[in-house]
Amino acid sequence: MFDWLRRRNELARRFVEVVRAVDPGVEARIVSRHAVELRGEDGARCICSLESLAAGSALPGGIGDDDIRRHVATALRTLRPLPATVELDRVLALVKPAGWAEGACDDARERPLVRHVAKGLEAVVVEEIDGCLRFVAERHLQAPALAATALHEAAIANLEAQAAAASIAATDEAGILLVNLAARPSFNATLALLPSIWRRAEAMFDGDALVCAMPERDFCLFARATDAAAVGTLCDDLAPSLFDGGAHPLSRTLWRLVDGRLDPLPAVGHARIG
Repeated sequence: MFDWLRRRNELARRFVEVVRAVDPGVEARIVSRHAVELRGEDGARCICSLESLAAGSALPGGIGDDDIRRHVATALRTLRPLPATVELDRVLALVKPAGWAEGACDDARERPLVRHVAKGLEAVVVEEIDGCLRFVAERHLQAPALAATALHEAAIANLEAQAAAASIAATDEAGILLVNLAARPSFNATLALLPSIWRRAEAMFDGDALVCAMPERDFCLFARATDAAAVGTLCDDLAPSLFDGGAHPLSRTLWRLVDGRLDPLPAVGHARIG
């Protein structure tokens, strides 16, 4: 008689079963068909939304056990206290729109550390812990005492090391290159902070000067500064559409690299570059 209810809660039930198998010390309770409450032995509590996981049911093959285990692993990390210290060899830089960090948290001590990188852009520091990224905040500078400058320098250096694995390839749009860090696409736009990436792209364009677009967190696009058609495609088509349609919009601006730093181009039409 109640098969409809069982089917409705099937995903939540599977999620709870995996939680109990992975960590018997955590209490898991179904709140709704798309939400599960977890409580740790120390009283820590979180609500896990299953909506993104449920969206996978529409994909070929549906939702597999591995998909659920990955979501469970992420959820369980929120119940366990993260270390108060920061390891410099685990930090990375991530570019964000200016003002993003200020709105990310009401508590100033928990607010992500930022460094201005260009007009409208700032870099935050993240640390990878057990495959999960956390933002490095003001309080992490206290124990042990760390300099914000050292953190940002280490974050860029570590990203530079990973950037060696990034591919730079032609797109379907004539004259435009796409940079892709396949294992970490969320850092693609941040790669534009690295002079080494510009040098690699320039080499593919015979050393010509370039412009770059970072319309969305996952996109880093290059074109020859002298290629009016390609620059026009970036300025008038790709950058606006990716910015407006992206989950993490970043900048509509086109950029060039001047003395190792990003410099915005005037937004007065794609024929402006000389």
